[in-house]
Amino acid sequence: MNKIQFIKRLSERTGYKDTEIGLIVDTFIDIIGEELCKGNKILFYGFGHFVQWKQVERPGRNVKTGEPYQIPSRISVKFKAGKCLLEQLNTVSEHKRK
Repeated sequence: MNKIQFIKRLSERTGYKDTEIGLIVDTFIDIIGEELCKGNKILFYGFGHFVQWKQVERPGRNVKTGEPYQIPSRISVKFKAGKCLLEQLNTVSEHKRK
């Protein structure tokens, strides 16, 4: 599912216009980015949390030439699924396996 499909689904479920939902989703993404830039953790109880982490510099290899090089350190984001989301995923997976 991409962003446009997500916005349409939210619009169908809530009755709000796509443009209104689009603004809400964009604002939601902006706020998460702002808070992560400040070093804050974003926690949605039961759903999961987003946290920034620093990937350290590490060796890499150019796939075309095979030449080694150093991949610079950078800030990245991790998402850890919460208990309710994991339970929902595992319940759906069980039904699909049967």
